[in-house]
Amino acid sequence: MTLLLGNVARGVHPSLHGQRLDASIEQTDDDVLLLSAGTPLAEIGELLDIDLPTREFHTIGGLLTSRLRRIPAIGDTIEEAGYRFTVISATSRAPTQIQVEALPF
Repeated sequence: MTLLLGNVARGVHPSLHGQRLDASIEQTDDDVLLLSAGTPLAEIGELLDIDLPTREFHTIGGLLTSRLRRIPAIGDTIEEAGYRFTVISATSRAPTQIQVEALPF
């Protein structure tokens, strides 16, 4: 099943898989993005064309920490604005890398 990431492919051709879209965002295939936990929510919202709570939180790591009500660990997941955000790398003090996938319709 192919899950499209909305506008994430805007200007990104499938032959560019594995390319970094910027310093904190990497597209690994058609359906998956890898983000630094410090990536600003405003940047993610613009890239995916979704509304995220940018007034409440500055980064995706901050959003995860708030929603989970604890320091996120590897494997922790939240669903927000039609996407699943999963912690794939973390230290004992903070998440470091987040995987983003579109939820099925």
